[in-house]
Amino acid sequence: MARHALQFLLLLCGACLYAQGMPKMPPPPMPGGEAPRLPPEMQLTFVAPEEATTWFETWRETAADGTPGPFVIALPFAVRLEYREPASSDGKAPLKRLELLADQSLVWFTPDSPDKAQADPLGSLASGVKRVQFYGEGNVWLEYTVGDESFKLRADRVFLDFERGRVTSFSLTGKLDNVRAHSGPDQGERDEGPVRVGIGAGNAADKARGAPEDIGAPPGQSDAPQPGGQARALPQERGQRMFMRAKTLRIISLSEERKEVELEQGSVSSSSLAVASYSLASERLRIVIRKERGTIYTTRPSVRILDWPLLTLPVEEYRYDLDSIFPVRQFDFVSNSRFGLGVRTYVDAVAAYDFFADPEPPFHPLALGPQVDYFSKRGLGLGVNLEWGGIRAFKDHGRAEMRLYGIRDRGDDRKRARDLGFFPLEREGRGRLHADFTRNFGAGWQLDAIFGYYTDRNFRREFYEDEYDANLPSNTFLLLTKRYGEFNAFLLAAPRINEFENRTEYLPTLGFDVSRTRIGDFGLQFSGHTEVSLLRFRPADNDPRRAISAVRVDSANWFNLPLDLRWFTLDPFAGARATVARDFLTLPQGSSRPGLSPDGTFPGLAPGVDRRSGLLYRILPFFGLHAQTFFTGVFPQARAPGLGIDGLRHVVMPYVRYTNVAFNSLDEVRERAFIPFDEVDVLDEFHEVRLGLRNRIQTRQGSGESRRTVDYLDLMVELPIYPHPRRDNNNRVFGTLELAGTWRPAPGFSIATQGFFDLYEGTFVRANASFNVDFTDVIRGSVYYRLLRDVHQVVGINVELTLSEVYGVRFQQEYDLELGKFRDTRIELTRDILEAFTIGFVFVRDASQGDLGFYVSLAATFAGPRGSGNLLR
Repeated sequence: MARHALQFLLLLCGACLYAQGMPKMPPPPMPGGEAPRLPPEMQLTFVAPEEATTWFETWRETAADGTPGPFVIALPFAVRLEYREPASSDGKAPLKRLELLADQSLVWFTPDSPDKAQADPLGSLASGVKRVQFYGEGNVWLEYTVGDESFKLRADRVFLDFERGRVTSFSLTGKLDNVRAHSGPDQGERDEGPVRVGIGAGNAADKARGAPEDIGAPPGQSDAPQPGGQARALPQERGQRMFMRAKTLRIISLSEERKEVELEQGSVSSSSLAVASYSLASERLRIVIRKERGTIYTTRPSVRILDWPLLTLPVEEYRYDLDSIFPVRQFDFVSNSRFGLGVRTYVDAVAAYDFFADPEPPFHPLALGPQVDYFSKRGLGLGVNLEWGGIRAFKDHGRAEMRLYGIRDRGDDRKRARDLGFFPLEREGRGRLHADFTRNFGAGWQLDAIFGYYTDRNFRREFYEDEYDANLPSNTFLLLTKRYGEFNAFLLAAPRINEFENRTEYLPTLGFDVSRTRIGDFGLQFSGHTEVSLLRFRPADNDPRRAISAVRVDSANWFNLPLDLRWFTLDPFAGARATVARDFLTLPQGSSRPGLSPDGTFPGLAPGVDRRSGLLYRILPFFGLHAQTFFTGVFPQARAPGLGIDGLRHVVMPYVRYTNVAFNSLDEVRERAFIPFDEVDVLDEFHEVRLGLRNRIQTRQGSGESRRTVDYLDLMVELPIYPHPRRDNNNRVFGTLELAGTWRPAPGFSIATQGFFDLYEGTFVRANASFNVDFTDVIRGSVYYRLLRDVHQVVGINVELTLSEVYGVRFQQEYDLELGKFRDTRIELTRDILEAFTIGFVFVRDASQGDLGFYVSLAATFAGPRGSGNLLR
């Protein structure tokens, strides 16, 4: 069982006062055909000797807006609270009775007659109320009776809300017989668990095995439609309810520090109602949850499927860590022409030790284990995988990952591999060492690092194709950052590790940032960015360019003066960028300064160009203005429920972004240039004006706490203008016109588009558009279009259908309009079984290679409900 499932079980036990349904006041109307329920009765009395003097205090609370609130009675003596809901006349609704004893208590209530409550609050409480809340502390004893069954509990403190049917208790203990309980459905996402095995066949089996990409999704997350349906969650099929039953349940402790319950002849499952699909059963089952750990102790444990004993473990006593996960992380059989018949396995040794031996390992959450692969055409591959920690937003955290892998590879000698340059191999011994690390130490300190070593440039593409396609970072670097509010400092080291790469190394770079620091009391702000770097270009082992290095200091500093003029917002800025280098290039007379090579690095020394030692500086003064205004119109009476419109607000915002790098001091120094290591060395004069207009229509959607303002229609247009077109934009005054828009015509639908239009050629340079649907209980998907001029023009469909509570289908297909042929095809069919398991069949056709691939997988998801504890019945 997952940890949060059993934590939820304990919360349910803590709420067991209303295990058969706490009545509300006044009683709800009964369904048709049933006899009406009689009104509940409540009596509050002191528990004291007759000669003792008792007293109480009463007052009336006032709400934040000044309106009168509920009446409050403070009772500093022991009291008895009796609550009784009579049985219905036809006998379908049983008698329900609660008796509570407490040393001290508070009672909040709203009387039917406020005037009488002022004179006689206790009498008003007995004669008729609308809402009642009760808080008791000290030695609290409770007895709850439903029909002929009853149970008794003890707690240090208890809070009852009769209207909402809520109970909160502290240090609750007690014993219950013949207990059956279940939770409500979990609306959260179902994450795939670590257990995943499968069989693949065909050259595209690796693509079929990998997780499908969200191709065709809206351009931005803000463009996605609001879901128009609810996720289906029938308990007996979706596994989103947890069921517990026992002959005897003992609540030993439910304190903040320790939660402990014990079940005799009981079982716990991730199931529903009275039938458990799979469960852990035991003669005696004790669950202990502390802040740092959770453990389950069992006596003669067994596993049941559909309440039939499947397996009895050959142990008398067994302890199980609630955070334990099944140690097999990967177990795949693959057959294709690239690798032949192969098997890939990854077993987490720490999880195996945790799962089978020690319920409380001291090195959690470390994952460490061997990777063992065998391919009949490629050989034996061995590796080690390590994972540690995790990311926690806005909190101190640490995470590390390492993948070490090696194989004595004979190579893929197919014609396709020869065409791609995969064969012949440079060396048979191939592999990689990839590691990444991030650690937030608190107090503004953070360390991030990646180390990526590969024996050859094709290894990642062949053996880790999913990483290659996702363009995950592999460059080696180490970045240490210190944040002081508006001031940041960092140290960056980025060496070249792989011999086959052309790379500019930073050995190291020390940098400082200042962001909008206030100067004076009239709104002036200062920002700056400064770097001191030792740069070195290292060519690949077969590249004719030679290595070269230099020391460089680069600093950009500017002032802003934001002005809010009611109807206009202005943000003028002015500053300068200064760059100084220890080495430079001398150029032949009349030649232009060199740029970067196609790979973004040093292009090499051209004929007549020499390197010289000495100082060369450059100053780039710049200034600009950001300005905007807006016009609004409000139409609160506009209503269209079918379109999700509840009031409208129209916002029009024109804006301008003006930037002018007015001067380059290097123009005054003839025949000198910086060594071009990166884009900083090739900066020059630049003049640009960007005119834009954003047009939004907003409405309110949702209810309660989830109610918020959303953009119903959002349109944006932006046009760049270049006053010096010959220098800045290939002799064109106007740049590409950017257009973007999102329309949500109804809940569950959205239309999103974005494009860059060439005004001179009358065509789009690149564009995308999508029609998106999100009806969670029926269909999710999109129909989309992508254009990249002179490269491709693609239409596609990406659909995920929920055929029933257990069957799902996903289909993905693209068609290239320019080539006139279909691209990759992906069809995926899934079927949920026994609530925690999913069987999937995936078919993939790789259009570029013409290969087919099949993959059959079995994935396990062990996830219990994450809701609150008020759903026990």
